[in-house]
Amino acid sequence: MLSIPRRSPCFRGSSLEATHFLVSIVNRAACTTGDACSSGTCVGATLNCDDSNVCTNDACSPATGCVHTNNNATCATDGNPCTDDVCAAGSCTHPNDNTNACTDGNACTGDACVSGSCQSWYAPTAGCCASSGNCNDGNAGTTDTCIGAPGGSCTNVVPGGCSTSAQCNDANGCTTDTCVGAVGGSALNYDGSNDYVTMGAASGESALGARAFTLEAWVKRDGSTWGVTTSTGTGGVTAVPVIAKGRAESETAGLNCNYFLGLIPDSVTPTTARLGADFEQLAAAGGWAVGRRLSERGTGLAQRAPPRVARPTPMQGRS
Repeated sequence: MLSIPRRSPCFRGSSLEATHFLVSIVNRAACTTGDACSSGTCVGATLNCDDSNVCTNDACSPATGCVHTNNNATCATDGNPCTDDVCAAGSCTHPNDNTNACTDGNACTGDACVSGSCQSWYAPTAGCCASSGNCNDGNAGTTDTCIGAPGGSCTNVVPGGCSTSAQCNDANGCTTDTCVGAVGGSALNYDGSNDYVTMGAASGESALGARAFTLEAWVKRDGSTWGVTTSTGTGGVTAVPVIAKGRAESETAGLNCNYFLGLIPDSVTPTTARLGADFEQLAAAGGWAVGRRLSERGTGLAQRAPPRVARPTPMQGRS
């Protein structure tokens, strides 16, 4: 009990008034420090109840002093986009939240929060890559390339061709990886504009060793179109060349295209194409007159990855 002498500056009036005054001092005491009487007035510093814990609300009760009530406020991040940073039971917690968005910064992958961590998988789309590093399919057995960067498309090629489906593993559990064709050869990747491979000048019929032969090619389109078309000349075909001997330089015998196998893009849906073939006889042989031309256009449409592009009918002429 705080005792105040009757002649104290803080004592005023009757004993009843003094009682009320003492009660007032006692009621303030729990929330102040250094209580004293100064010039007839009770003074003291307000008690600091801040516990430096963002997960509590701090207050002072005149009866008991400082009170710290738990809250559910947002608290300091743990740097993980797949957790929520929230107060619980007076502490900062980080429960998993798989509904949050996350990213690995690679537009050629899919991303999602799984069990509190950001999981990414290879999921390339046209125009997703800025460099070949964006095209990593997780398979050490493939050559990963970004074609047309920036805004390019990924290719993942098994050098020499695949022989087992394991070589096509893209490390994505949501895809089925299959080796189609199981070839042991190699593939060439053209830009669809002016890339080509030449076998050199023709050496005549004796070099090939056959008057009748079949042209065959395996083609996969990995761009938005089949490529740039060219014409084989008057009465010929206009198509994207696949295999050809000669060019449509002129209509003079010996300068025009001898044989040509290509793809004719569909005028309505350019991502589909049909076969086009052209053959022009250079010299009289096998019942064919000099300059005789045979041009054919297929009726079936090839899709994105036709299994084979072939000219099954034997061709006769110079090699």
